[in-house]
Amino acid sequence: MLGKDGILKTLTAKILNRAIEAEMAHHVGYPKNSNAGDNSGNSRNGHTEKTVPTENQTVAVEVPRDRNGTFEPVMVPKYEKRISLFNDQIISL
Repeated sequence: MLGKDGILKTLTAKILNRAIEAEMAHHVGYPKNSNAGDNSGNSRNGHTEKTVPTENQTVAVEVPRDRNGTFEPVMVPKYEKRISLFNDQIISL
């Protein structure tokens, strides 16, 4: 469960990726893969992979980008390398 490829690592990565995608959807104003963003002035522009150490492991997170470069994720802020207490919050759920 807590090992190198344990369920906690997989769960942490999935939750972080979904939360960041939700932040991006809120930022650009439309869900992923929607045509609503065509010719909107700011749209999605791929992902950047970031390795984030948590309490006892490292998790690969795909941080989305926007064309204007104005997206500032809250879950994994720019230039932050560590997420504190994230595993404890997941376990408590």
